[in-house]
Amino acid sequence: MFIAARLFSTILYLSALALPAWAQQSEVVFSSKAWQVEIVAFDDGTFGCVAHVTKKQGSFSIWIFQDDTARLQFFSDEWNFDGGYANYEVQIDKRAAWTLTNAEQYQQSILFNLPNSDDGGRFVGEVAAGNTIVLRGGKGKKIRQFSLAGSRASMGALGECGDTIIQDARSGGGGGQMDNGGAAQGGQQGGGQAGVGGQPPGGNRVNPFQ
Repeated sequence: MFIAARLFSTILYLSALALPAWAQQSEVVFSSKAWQVEIVAFDDGTFGCVAHVTKKQGSFSIWIFQDDTARLQFFSDEWNFDGGYANYEVQIDKRAAWTLTNAEQYQQSILFNLPNSDDGGRFVGEVAAGNTIVLRGGKGKKIRQFSLAGSRASMGALGECGDTIIQDARSGGGGGQMDNGGAAQGGQQGGGQAGVGGQPPGGNRVNPFQ
C-alpha cells in the first residue's frame, strides 16, 4: 500500500538525520478529520507511531512502539503532576466505562499501558467505532472529552504504521524498548493499535487491562 511505502521512506529519512542528544523528529503519515497519525524518531534510534486528536490545549493519543507495546495518553497543558498513580475511567459514547487502575500521572500526561489482549483489542475497537471519548476522574467527574471523528481510518493507519516499525526492528533496522519516561516525553512533543469491532453496553468493567 502507499502508506507502507511512505513509512519505509520516512524511516530511512529520519534514521539518516544527525540529531542532537535531546532531539526527536516526527512526520505526519496520515490524517482523517480531527485525527493525525505520526511516525516519531526518538534520540535513542527507536521509532514509535502515534494517533492523536487534539482539542484546545489537550490531546488523546494511542502509541505503538517497536517492542510491540502500546500506550494510552491523555495530555493537557493545564496539568502538572508530580508523579504517582491514580484510577480513572474512560467512556466511549454510551458504552460501559473502562476503569484504568493505577494510571501513571507524569508531568502533563495521564498514561496507561494498553495490553496485547482481547480487552485491549475491544477497547481500540470501541475507539474506532465511537463518536466521543470522555476521561473521568475516580469519582466520575468529567475531565476531558474528545471527538473520535475519523478514528476508524486512523486506527487502521496506526496499525499499519505499527506493523512497519515492528518489522523494521525485527529486521535489524531499529529496536530497543521504550520505558514509561520515553513514552511520556514522546507524547508531549508529538501530540498517541489498530482494531475493529466493539463492546456492547453493560456494567463497568473494573481493571480490564491488568
